[in-house]
Amino acid sequence: MVERLTAEIQHSLSAGQTVGAVVSCETAEQLQPEVIIASYGNRTSPAAIAANLYEALRYFDEHPVDVIYAEGISENGLGLAVMNRLRKASGYRILKV
Repeated sequence: MVERLTAEIQHSLSAGQTVGAVVSCETAEQLQPEVIIASYGNRTSPAAIAANLYEALRYFDEHPVDVIYAEGISENGLGLAVMNRLRKASGYRILKV
């Protein structure tokens, strides 16, 4: 998953776009240094992700970018609410990797 995400990000960077990413701390460590990152926590903790997601999304109100990539999580339990919020925030523009 991270390889495809970094390829998509590289494509956007090569096109001259400013790129943001809302991702887990594990994924954040693997992204290109040019990416503006808002981490929502550890990918194994849906409760932490749910608690931090709004703040991570709002981060880009203060740090405008051309495109934002977001890492999804399993749609079990709180993950369903997290993914619903990400879908709405994206305007339902989803790239599955």
